[in-house]
Amino acid sequence: MKLSEEAQREESRSLYDQALSAYAARDFAAADRYLQALQALTGGRSLPSLLLSAYLARDRGQPLSEIRLLQQAIELYEGDAHVPLRLLATAWSLLGAALSYLGESAMASAAFRKAARLEPNRDQKLVECSNAIFTTNAVEGLTAEEMQGLYREYRGLLADVSPWPRRWYDHRRLRIGYLSGDFGFHPVAYFAYALLRYFQPEIFQVYCYAVNQHEDLLTERLKRLPVIWRDTRTKDWAEAAAAIREDEIDILVDLSGHTAGNCLPVFAYQPATVQLSGIGYFATTGLSAVDYFLTDETTALPGEEAFFTEQLLRLPHSHLCYTPLDAPLRPVTPPPFQQAGHVTFGSLNQFDKVTEEVLSAWGEILRRIPAARLFLKGSVFDDVTQRNRIDQRLIDSGLPLDRVDREGYTADYYAAYDRIDIALDSYPYPGGGTTCDALYRGVPVVTRYGRHHHQRF
Repeated sequence: MKLSEEAQREESRSLYDQALSAYAARDFAAADRYLQALQALTGGRSLPSLLLSAYLARDRGQPLSEIRLLQQAIELYEGDAHVPLRLLATAWSLLGAALSYLGESAMASAAFRKAARLEPNRDQKLVECSNAIFTTNAVEGLTAEEMQGLYREYRGLLADVSPWPRRWYDHRRLRIGYLSGDFGFHPVAYFAYALLRYFQPEIFQVYCYAVNQHEDLLTERLKRLPVIWRDTRTKDWAEAAAAIREDEIDILVDLSGHTAGNCLPVFAYQPATVQLSGIGYFATTGLSAVDYFLTDETTALPGEEAFFTEQLLRLPHSHLCYTPLDAPLRPVTPPPFQQAGHVTFGSLNQFDKVTEEVLSAWGEILRRIPAARLFLKGSVFDDVTQRNRIDQRLIDSGLPLDRVDREGYTADYYAAYDRIDIALDSYPYPGGGTTCDALYRGVPVVTRYGRHHHQRF
């Protein structure tokens, strides 16, 4: 019996939701079965089937195929009154993520903004807006006014939140709370560890609010520190804020900013007496309820206040304290050029940070030093399609492929630094943890710095 159009749309949505659940559970065989059923139902052409095909292309590491599918979906179904807005928003969001992965940050930010405007769910709108803000940091030349416009959009999504009045406590020890979902093998933990380990317990009482935390061996190690640990398993930001307020926190520190899985909406409720951000993110939160941003005199030049909504707290030295928590102790080895007979430059930064300008600079370095080689490493090189695309970018930038070594993922990440004489940083979005990792392994880093905080950290 042929289904009515409405019944077919309902069945299509049901198959899509089941396939998406299977995909989220990493059951790709089941996801593929639901996709085939969906394609049979719709004649192979529908927005849900295109979205599922894009998800599977992403999992296979095929961003170019994913982008083509998403562009087709948007072209066919944007403006269709029968299409749920959440599905169109998903298409734009997936497109933003794929473009960001390829280093197309300006287009990615625009796609995320489109997703935020279409998305009917407020919490997901906040996620998409954060995505847009984060990717915009990799775009060179944006003014303070342009950035502040994005922050206004984000604040507008929280306009219905009424901040609680500030409470001033008289605790014997000052209560400091750190809020993050990244208390594990994540760069945040490498820069926050010293704060959780080396405080003066007679003066401070430290709380860790692990929000929707994926736990690993490092999480277990952090839990054994002299802190009060709170597992906050909720996506209800008002509930999370209420739990923090109940602990009577004097100073609440955001360690995520606009990165993935952030908890910024909690700060809009103003659960703590004083609220600040820093360490886990390199730019403003854009929230008026966050009072301060921790930085230093080198990173935040005079006038940087125009790019922040918080008051800048400038330390006279670096505000970043790096602890190599999982780096194995290795014997000091001679620089690789002594054995190779030539200098090897290298970059282990995420390749979406590598712009055409950076590639051109690397090409000029190799041109001026004819015997030198370049070593690039990252999971992006594991996929043939992406590797071919990057190879073409290298050629277009004047980099001779026969002098560029490309390597995909390997378990022993730190061993790669033993192959590099001089590390080259990305710009305008520099490396953070990768820079510290290189220095820890004794590899000097050449970087280019700009005038703004996120270009200098």
